Amino acid sequence: MTLTNLSPNMLEVSRELNPDCLHMQSEIGIIDAGRDFDLVFIHDVISYFTDKNDLLTVMKNAKKHLNSDGLRYLEWSYDLDTKDQVTEVEYAYLMCGEDD
Repeated sequence: MTLTNLSPNMLEVSRELNPDCLHMQSEIGIIDAGRDFDLVFIHDVISYFTDKNDLLTVMKNAKKHLNSDGLRYLEWSYDLDTKDQVTEVEYAYLMCGEDD
């Protein structure tokens, strides 16, 4: 598993929690892991991409890193009501070869 983050501080936390994983620091839209994967998982960071072109760049870069039968999986969460103890979660997935 290869884990990425732009923040050096978050990478340090992740290294402590996941010492057996490869860690890379980069922006999600331009990272080049130098290999292909069966799965690219994009979590809450996707919520920060509100510009259509930036989001498309992220999705194309994820697709670039997939094996021919790979899968892009996105998951994000948000809190509609901060007074309750419920967090809403949504997800989407795209097989490699599907339209961007």
